[in-house]
Amino acid sequence: MMLSIGIVGISGFSRVHLDSIAYWQKKNVCSLDAALVHPDDSQSEKRKELEARGVRIHHSLDEMLDKGKNRLNLISVTSGIEHHEWMSCRIMEAGVHVFCEKPAAGTAGEARRMLDVSKAQDRILAVGYQHIYSPAIQRIKEIRIRGILGKLIRGKMMVSWARTSGYYARNSWAGKEKIGDRYIYDSPLQNGNAHFLQNLLYIAGSDFHESAQPAAVYGENYSAQDIECADTQFMRVITSEGVELLFWATHAVKDSDGPRTRFIFEKGYIDWSMSGEYAVYEVLNNQKQLVEKGGNGNLNLFREEYRDLFQAVREENRPLCHIGNAVQQAECITASFKSSDGVSRIPGEYRRDIVTDWDDYVQEDTAGPFVNTVIDDMDEILNLVWDKECGFNEAGLSWGRGGETVDL
Repeated sequence: MMLSIGIVGISGFSRVHLDSIAYWQKKNVCSLDAALVHPDDSQSEKRKELEARGVRIHHSLDEMLDKGKNRLNLISVTSGIEHHEWMSCRIMEAGVHVFCEKPAAGTAGEARRMLDVSKAQDRILAVGYQHIYSPAIQRIKEIRIRGILGKLIRGKMMVSWARTSGYYARNSWAGKEKIGDRYIYDSPLQNGNAHFLQNLLYIAGSDFHESAQPAAVYGENYSAQDIECADTQFMRVITSEGVELLFWATHAVKDSDGPRTRFIFEKGYIDWSMSGEYAVYEVLNNQKQLVEKGGNGNLNLFREEYRDLFQAVREENRPLCHIGNAVQQAECITASFKSSDGVSRIPGEYRRDIVTDWDDYVQEDTAGPFVNTVIDDMDEILNLVWDKECGFNEAGLSWGRGGETVDL
């Protein structure tokens, strides 16, 4: 069965989806038949290339759905966060399956509505957390489910990825708390590091198709950059099974590092890196022993997302990462900002600006310089809170501001 595909968006991260679709199209698994093009991309080289290949170009979602009626099997939504919920629901209500880029939605309420519509329409809604498809994450999940190291006690992760003013100027929603009347909470744990928060929740879940349900969330959200939303965050989640999940994330650093990841069990722990490498240690009488290690090899995880999704569509099954096990990430984000009562600005005496010509997220023809706003002594601070397993405010930092734990 050759699947007919549509895509919303052809620039930015959409290119990753287009590359994956092209790979599977060469293997006669699918065909890209339609693309929704933003007015800014109406004269782009990518648009001209797709049109030359016979891809139908549309300028509205309704037009795409009308022209693709009874033809399109799946539409990939790669637009901004504020469009994820309404576009995905509109597509499913038209009888078409959806692959929505992460995060699922801006808020828990939107994500739950997406889940409800998916169930009511009996349509698949996959969410683009590609690391879930890695052999490493699946092996760690197996160790957790089978109890090879005993019960999972805690998962913790730290990511410090430098981002400049260019990163926040790259589109209309970067660093925004809301667009119009829609909250999007664009921040490390909602965007660049959302994959890793999803990893924690997924590993803590008790089934291969389930993520852990958050029971309580404590959050600290700060901004060093001149943005609406947070660029520095701490989150503590207690799951319904009593597993503690800790996450520290910041873009307000000079040099990038991480993710640093550890899953702590009764009888040992597992370390994981973004390269896909993992190491399993047994701990007995305070002595650790490496008992297993592995990785992903050269596997392309973006292509694996589509492979799994295509199989789910053909077999009328659930993909490995679907809205039912991605809604929890949205619940944690919404609760975190409620916990902290919004975003706290880092006072000027604790931050400084570094001028640079470098930014990975800026188009080649966009001139610098850019400003990288960093929090003083952040590397040392991150090591401190990692070791103490606490938030920034809990560590006694002068700029820290605590919140109330939200009971879910």
